[in-house]
Amino acid sequence: MYTEDWTTTEEITDEFSSWKNCYTGTYHRIQKRTKAEAKRAFVVFSSLSLGNDYRDIKPALRKHFVELFMESGTENTLSKKAIREGQKESKEIVNYYTGFICDE
Repeated sequence: MYTEDWTTTEEITDEFSSWKNCYTGTYHRIQKRTKAEAKRAFVVFSSLSLGNDYRDIKPALRKHFVELFMESGTENTLSKKAIREGQKESKEIVNYYTGFICDE
């Protein structure tokens, strides 16, 4: 069963516009633009911005996030230290939800 906390693409767009510039969002945006990276980013986005397990978000909203992610720029105003912190937190979240151990 999917959560009813998030039901429209507008809600996802609003949350994405804030998340994309935080340290985890920026970390994912400066990686190679692949569907796999978009899916990892969605796992992190769902956990931090939506407060839900990524599997509880409706497929249409997941697809909308992937489209937003793939179209977003790679601009960065954060320090290297902040990016490293984003990388670390992102890897912990992805590992927690998927059991996938990311390379350091």
